Amino acid sequence: MSAKGREDPLKGLTDGLRSKGGIDWRQAVLHDKRVEFFRGKDFAAHFRDHPDKMAPFVTKGRAEQEQRSELLERLVRRGMVLRCERAMKKPKPGKNGRPLKWPKKLVRCQTQSLADEGFYAWLYDRPTSPYLWIGGVLLAVVVVLCCLFPLAPYSIKVSILYLSLTFIALISTTLLVRGIVAGLTWLALGRSWWLLPNLLDEEAGFFDAFKPLAAFDEVEEGKKPTQWWIRLLFGIGSAALLCVFYFFAPDRGSVKEGAEQAWEGMFDFLDLHAPGVERLEGKGPEGKTSSGPKRTKPGIFE
Repeated sequence: MSAKGREDPLKGLTDGLRSKGGIDWRQAVLHDKRVEFFRGKDFAAHFRDHPDKMAPFVTKGRAEQEQRSELLERLVRRGMVLRCERAMKKPKPGKNGRPLKWPKKLVRCQTQSLADEGFYAWLYDRPTSPYLWIGGVLLAVVVVLCCLFPLAPYSIKVSILYLSLTFIALISTTLLVRGIVAGLTWLALGRSWWLLPNLLDEEAGFFDAFKPLAAFDEVEEGKKPTQWWIRLLFGIGSAALLCVFYFFAPDRGSVKEGAEQAWEGMFDFLDLHAPGVERLEGKGPEGKTSSGPKRTKPGIFE
């Protein structure tokens, strides 16, 4: 416990709540300010399991529920916490209607009456954790390593490049498959069936973005699915557009040549050609000057 915690017992209690072994919390934006917040039911569950922690700060002889409410009200009066509510009370159009357990945007409640189902934002900074110092040091190390990337061995450079391209390809493929599946189900049923429906939702956290795995989009009450003839026209138009792309697409040789030029240009831009190739002097393998710079092709398009 910090020195301030020893001087102020209530502050020491709240510091313990915000440390390891305390109550669960998340981050959110409250009126353009990032804050940490907890749920009232987690607060109640914590002191239901540890009633001795709140004993010095509540009236003895009262029911446990009343004592928890008294403690929470005391924190509100001291300006340590503030009751909040979701900024988005209704899901966005096309999003899954299940509300997130931990919203990303909060607003201040008009009334500060206490409730176990509410959200409460901390109004003072959390005590510095050793993990924060470790994270700061690691972040500085990562920045230094990024600055030293031009001096890294050739194998490390190429490995990082391929890893980045794989990650980009994975994201692009996932978004493409999501769009195709949603479009086909909309044409067939009038409703879109989304894979990872919360993937692009800025309100969702990292883990919440992957839950649920799939779901239909929510239809407003009283609103009927898109009429079949409208979906049929969209389907015919999409098929015609695909036919135009297919018949007027460039030949395979042009595509291969363009891809090789783009790949070569990327390696030039990042200076990732294999060592030992004398591009600046334009010398061949026998020491003779060649007509142009000689480069080592990655060979991916061969």
